[in-house]
Amino acid sequence: KIVIDTVVGTKIGEASIDAHLQGPLKTVFQYISAEPIGVAGDIVTDIGKIEGSADLRLNVSFPTLAELPAEKIKVTAEGTGDKILMPGLVNKLDVSGGPVKVTGKNQRVDVSGKGRIDGRDMNFTYAQYFEAKGNPFGMQVVADVMADSDLRQKFGVDLSDWIEGSVPAKITYTDFGGGRAEVEASVDATPATLMVKPMSYTKPPGKAAKASARAYLQNNILTEIKNLSVETPEGRVEGAQMRFVQSGKETLLKSGELPRARLNESDVAIKFDISPQNIISMSIQGPFFDARPFLENDKKGADYHGPGLIANVKVARMRTAEARLIEKAAASIDVDTQGELNRLTLDATAGAGPLLFRYQPEGNRMILRISAQDGGAALLAFGVYENTRGGQLLVEGESAPGGDKKLISGKAELTNFRVINAPVLARLVNALSLPGILSLLGSDGIDFARLESQFTWEKRKGVDLIRTK
Repeated sequence: KIVIDTVVGTKIGEASIDAHLQGPLKTVFQYISAEPIGVAGDIVTDIGKIEGSADLRLNVSFPTLAELPAEKIKVTAEGTGDKILMPGLVNKLDVSGGPVKVTGKNQRVDVSGKGRIDGRDMNFTYAQYFEAKGNPFGMQVVADVMADSDLRQKFGVDLSDWIEGSVPAKITYTDFGGGRAEVEASVDATPATLMVKPMSYTKPPGKAAKASARAYLQNNILTEIKNLSVETPEGRVEGAQMRFVQSGKETLLKSGELPRARLNESDVAIKFDISPQNIISMSIQGPFFDARPFLENDKKGADYHGPGLIANVKVARMRTAEARLIEKAAASIDVDTQGELNRLTLDATAGAGPLLFRYQPEGNRMILRISAQDGGAALLAFGVYENTRGGQLLVEGESAPGGDKKLISGKAELTNFRVINAPVLARLVNALSLPGILSLLGSDGIDFARLESQFTWEKRKGVDLIRTK
């Protein structure tokens, strides 16, 4: 039905077209893509390859002008579609489904219902403006879908070092035209395994967790993630940003910032870069940091295969062992992709004085140097021995030049210290029958002028071997 209220004279008339369309869905898109509507340039799918059927009531009204601007065209539509297929609609992934509800008004077409994206079930809404210019977007798809590893990679995000398994996700994909698009995702990560390998953290499937983020794409390639938030029972990350680079057909994580990351006791700000060799260079600052995962990575029997780590840490307090802390800590840590500790340097305060720790390469050898003004506090902080008080500690060792860098020999010396609550020493004193000494061990302890030993330290996977003499 066609109505034109003015056909002659100078007055601008109004044309109204009512149509009942039944047939192939692509015919509807061919109709709205042709003049005078002309939306073909803003439709991201290949109209000629659209499949499915449509049953629509359509009204098109416009002024009878010789040159008709698109914004003067008013289109309203309502109906259904079924067995639809829109190839490459979302980041080059096919969207299919039906039955769906179809409406159109205010220069926009909306489709909603049950469907599939790249073969995965979803509930979705699809919105398409006749023209992206002057509108919030050109096209938008909102979907509730189970996002597995394959789907994440097809969106250009390889997170295999950080997440395993499928997660229910609400994804909003918005195309602004000109190759620019955004993806907003909200994820229930409870069914998945989350991993932060350098910090020895794993969230098993079944433990509650959630995440959200906004991703930015250019020409279907992920370039950046902003406003990343992750929440688990052990911690929370808020407002994180990540940047990506293209390597062949892969999109790789390149760098990022976590303004605040809390994991168990750790509460820090983190900045990082990742090299093509899968080495993470990281800066960590904050009020508290649990360093045990970094110190213990090379002591685990299980093989480690993950990103390497070069970290510089500056924190007010650092946990080095169970119920043990050091303060004003500045550390540098180097762990390779096999979990081997290549370098550890530390300057901090342990107890009443400064602590220095150096384990690092020097020429063709590895050197070890430990000095502490409060030797007892240093031994306590690293879980070596808990019954020493005070004293000056000095440990110096090195590997043979050009030899096995995991075999270090040297000398350890502790001077002017006190031993308390030492049952082994007490038995020794008792055997020597030194009167009065046993009572000292049970109270204030015994003062010693010097303890000196030669040592050999053999670094092993799982358990280190230390020989003294």
